[in-house]
Amino acid sequence: MPRLFTGLSLPDNIVTVLSSVRGGLAGARWITPENFHITLRFIGDIDDSTAHEVFLILGRIERAPLAITIDGITVFGGDRPRALVAKIVPTPALIELQAEQERLIRRLGLPAETRKWQNVQGRDAIERHLRFNDFSAAFAFMTRVAFVAETMNHHPEWFNVWSKVHIVLTSHDVSGVSSRDIDLAKEIDRLAQECGASS
Repeated sequence: MPRLFTGLSLPDNIVTVLSSVRGGLAGARWITPENFHITLRFIGDIDDSTAHEVFLILGRIERAPLAITIDGITVFGGDRPRALVAKIVPTPALIELQAEQERLIRRLGLPAETRKWQNVQGRDAIERHLRFNDFSAAFAFMTRVAFVAETMNHHPEWFNVWSKVHIVLTSHDVSGVSSRDIDLAKEIDRLAQECGASS
């Protein structure tokens, strides 16, 4: 059963720049430059038949070459970083490509990428329900998410009743789930864990 993701290979000039910043971290394991890529969509563990369907449906996408700009270095994993990654400027062309992949993959019946999130019935959106110890903890979580959302300039739809928070993510400009939603969902997951949430 293959574990799949979709991505873009990088042009040689960007690979060269990224290769030059490797090193200097004790215990770090670096991937080889030929494996550098931009991840667009994590698909996960699927059977061979579904993998073939994904291959066929994504093979229909035709796009002009994209301009790629690096926007600094960041880490995944919050207080316990597990990956050092280069941030890519989310251009409209890149967002549209990711959104088209998302729509096609979800048309095959596969779930939205972020596994703690569910598809919203009747909408092209994802949602997550969280519960906290009390209202103060829920409100503290929402405040932290608000700061992150402002930084990303991408804002959730959400509802709060006492210790419960319901979050909906969608990108209205592409009429569906985009890479911005996936990025914000990952940050929300991190903050939810730090704030002691349960699903």
